[in-house]
Amino acid sequence: MSNTFVRCLVIILCAIYFARSATIIEYDSENAHTKVTTENVTEDSYIEVGIVKQQHHLFVGRCSPKDIKYHGENIIVNNDGKSHVGADILITIDGLVYITCVKVWDQVPDGEGGYPYYTDGGVGKNFIRFNVTTGYGKGFDFYVEIFGRPLEVINRNSSKS
Repeated sequence: MSNTFVRCLVIILCAIYFARSATIIEYDSENAHTKVTTENVTEDSYIEVGIVKQQHHLFVGRCSPKDIKYHGENIIVNNDGKSHVGADILITIDGLVYITCVKVWDQVPDGEGGYPYYTDGGVGKNFIRFNVTTGYGKGFDFYVEIFGRPLEVINRNSSKS
């Protein structure tokens, strides 16, 4: 047998094995189709798919009682109902600040607000950047809190070590 034939046979056998071990669950809701493909799911395991109507918060970092709240604001974007909304949000704290945590609180109940996701900055920086996408015809309303410490306190504590 040639090496090429053996390689092709191994690839085909692997594809058959993984196709047999993959579990595919499909779920249709009122306005969406969800397909979940898993590998290595044992016989006793199962996949549960459903729609959760809950708020979409974003937390970056870890807050401590020693942190100072440097910023707090509501960011609200309304939608005319004829599109999806996408936003790139950049918040910069003036001065020498070391961000320790950021909390982005979704103020719209029942999962009808936007979906925030982290893109840049945050812990150890003086800025945070996150993006938001919304469902069709929806806007968003977030309350953003930024906590941190003065950079000189961080530098003083690290030089003692």
